Amino acid sequence: MKNVGKILAALIALAVLLSFSAVIAFAEDTDETSEETAVETTNTIVTADEDEDEEDEDHFVFYTGMITLGVIVIIAVCVLVWVLKDKERALKAWRSFKSEFKKIVWAEKHDTMKKTILVIVALVVFGAVIGLLDYLLSLGVVSLGKLF
Repeated sequence: MKNVGKILAALIALAVLLSFSAVIAFAEDTDETSEETAVETTNTIVTADEDEDEEDEDHFVFYTGMITLGVIVIIAVCVLVWVLKDKERALKAWRSFKSEFKKIVWAEKHDTMKKTILVIVALVVFGAVIGLLDYLLSLGVVSLGKLF
């Protein structure tokens, strides 16, 4: 019975992970105009096979989302049954969670701002470096293509 807490923690972590995949599975593409523009600029014709592939992908995304939500519901029901079945242990676990949460030492606002700015600057610098490398490598590939 000592492993119940560990199992519960693993199930909660799994539920959080699956909830992220459910959000991704049910997300809709809101930028349909850019896809239409891309299709028009490349002068491609959408065939029936491509329509079927898109439909199959839509079904896959839907069923993946439904399975994910089903797993989340099952985990929630298991946790609820555990709480209702063993109220003393559930309250003890909740109290220990609260006491551990109070022990967290939060960073100062000034430190958080400095580190946030540092991360943003690093992202911009690395993004620029990667973009420059991508541009230079694409020029190299184009030049190689012209040689042959």
